Order: sequence, then C-alpha cells, then structure tokens
Amino acid sequence: TIENYLAGLDRYISWAPKGGTTPVGDVSANEVRQFITALQDKGLSPATVNTRFRGLRQFFKWAESEEEIQTGPMLKLKQPTVPPSPVPVLADGDVAALLATCEGRGKTSFIDRRDAAVLRVLLDTGIRRAELEGIRVDDVDLAERMVTVTGKGSRTRTIRYGLKTAQALDRYVRVRASKRGAEINPALWLSDRGGTTWTKSGIRMMLARRSKEAGLDYVPHPHQFRHTFADDYLRSGGLEGDLMRVAGWRSRQMVDRYGASVAEARAQDSRDRLELKGDRL
Repeated sequence: TIENYLAGLDRYISWAPKGGTTPVGDVSANEVRQFITALQDKGLSPATVNTRFRGLRQFFKWAESEEEIQTGPMLKLKQPTVPPSPVPVLADGDVAALLATCEGRGKTSFIDRRDAAVLRVLLDTGIRRAELEGIRVDDVDLAERMVTVTGKGSRTRTIRYGLKTAQALDRYVRVRASKRGAEINPALWLSDRGGTTWTKSGIRMMLARRSKEAGLDYVPHPHQFRHTFADDYLRSGGLEGDLMRVAGWRSRQMVDRYGASVAEARAQDSRDRLELKGDRL
C-alpha cells in the first residue's frame, strides 16, 4: 500500500509543471484534476488511476496533518470509480501443471521444495502475498497443520491447511535446515543464496519461471491464488462467514468480489445439490 501511494506521488511529480517544484501549498484542485485526466488519456486502467489518486490524496492529508499546508487541494475532488472486473480463478489443469514443475520423482532440491511449499500454501490458505512473505518458522505448526499470519492492520489470524500442504512444508523445512545461516534467520522463506530472506521480487520471479516450465501462456499473480481459494472454498460448501474469518476480511463485500468470475457457476452447482419441487413431484 505504501509503495502504491509513493508511486502516485512520484507520477504526479514527473507530470507536474515546472518539474514538480511548485510549493505544496500552491497546488490547485484543477491541477490535480488535469493530472488524473492525463493518466486516463494515457490508457491506464481505472484501478491504476484510482490508486494514483488515493496515493496523492494521502500525501496531501499528511502535509495537512504536518501543518505544511492549511487545506489539501483534493478535499472536494471525487475519487475515480473502478468498474467491477472479476479476476479469473486458476484452472485445475494450470495449477496441476505448476505443481508438476516442482513435485514428483527427482524434485528434491531446495528450490523445488521451497517452490512447491509456496504454491501449496497460496492455494490452500488464500493468504495475501505480504502475509506469505511475513511467515516465520515459529508461525508454522506442522503437527496441528496451522499457520499464523499477520494481515492488514497488524491483525493476526491462524489458518489450517491440508495434508498435502503439510507434507510440502515438512519437506521444505527439513531441506531449509541445511541452508547456511538458516538457524539464525527467523523468516520461513529463504533464497537459494546463503539463507537470506526471500523477497516479493523472488516470488514474482518464481511464478514466472514455473509458469514457463509448465507451458502456461500467462504468469499468475499471487492474488489469483487468493481468488481461486475463495471460489474453491465456497464451491466446496464452505460458509461465507467462515470464509471471511479465514481470509481476514471485515467486509461482506469482499466475499462477493473474490471468486466473482465464476459466481454463476457456483450458483448452478448449488442448485444441482438441492432437491427442488421440480424433481420431487
């Protein structure tokens, strides 16, 4: 979130007249309006424009709270709308192909076992990328098949995972112990270089590499696993209230948003499980 906000400010400075040297207190609402229009004219997605708007607004709120300015120029500006755009869930065949690149006979290297564990944790828990990155060794309970993550607002929650994920984690933890410096690094996910902590760029590179090996014509985003988990949870009969707790959502709207791309298919599956009058009579 902070990175996105900073990106909004950075884009504004690059666009602004006088190379962004105008005093903060002299920036007008009309100037900000022109900036947003320029982003839209460049063909950026509504979601990106919205994010840039919110980042810039947050900066002016900060400047106001620090008494750098009296009133921010965006106080009365309307936030750009983002039309709903359902994120496609991952097809079973694509997930199987990804897993096949790092599981099975001969797949025993540190990288294979780490990548397999990461893919299964994402698929089996639906946690956010930042939550995945923040997992420590002590957060994983292999005996009870539970993992504790820290989500938005520093709120923690504990999630149970399945047997295959437990097996993948157990295999990774064992090979992790052989890494130099692993014993003094509390982070669960390590890079292949001397036991250093794995970063978000490493996760992106892993997904790109495994997607290519799997023969996929796209690279899934970590958040697609979250959408896929939500859809699978509901399709398998899970309750919406339980999903909210597992996923760390505080708004019912998030349940509607995630897995929305196949909501109609879930509704049809639900109908097939019901014995309605048309079948009974």
